[in-house]
Amino acid sequence: TFIMLNIMQDFTSDPTKEKAKSYVDRAKKLNAILQGYVVGEIYINNCSLREAEKVFSRINSEGTKISKSDMLQAITYNRNGVLLSEEIKNIQTSLEPYGLRTLAQEDILNCFYKFIDKNFYDAKLEDLEVMDFASVIPNIKECIIKSVRFLHDKCYVLSLAILPYIKQLIALTWFFRLYSDPTSSQVYELQKWFMYTTY
Repeated sequence: TFIMLNIMQDFTSDPTKEKAKSYVDRAKKLNAILQGYVVGEIYINNCSLREAEKVFSRINSEGTKISKSDMLQAITYNRNGVLLSEEIKNIQTSLEPYGLRTLAQEDILNCFYKFIDKNFYDAKLEDLEVMDFASVIPNIKECIIKSVRFLHDKCYVLSLAILPYIKQLIALTWFFRLYSDPTSSQVYELQKWFMYTTY
């Protein structure tokens, strides 16, 4: 408010400014609206991620469905202090040299499930709620990048459009978690596995 008042004062004292008074009047009206506006808030405690997702979808004025990563971030941020959606965007950006920057956030979350030995197709979002994101995200990111690099360099998957199945990437993330520095024979077997599962 004080910054705005100083600007308005400078604005009106300058005789060369056109329409100065109308701008100041509009700014005063806007300020009055903002000062008098009451924001409603409701605290909902002890609800599951699924319940929180429903609540968010119902009270959101546009009816926008919240993404799984945003919901997980909202539930875990106070404990982890990690902006999960930003971390996922960083992972996506790091995949650009391999043509997979457009990998969906949900697919990256599915890699998270494999990282904790869960199958994404029958796991629940609550399974990820207990993760200490600050400590595991660098490892997950490294495994995803190794997987994508393997697909790019060894299997010639040069973009997301020619990746046969996203499940292959998720499985590779799990493999690179177990074998961070695979031998040449393991890499060869992995290439065969990729070709077999693609066929």
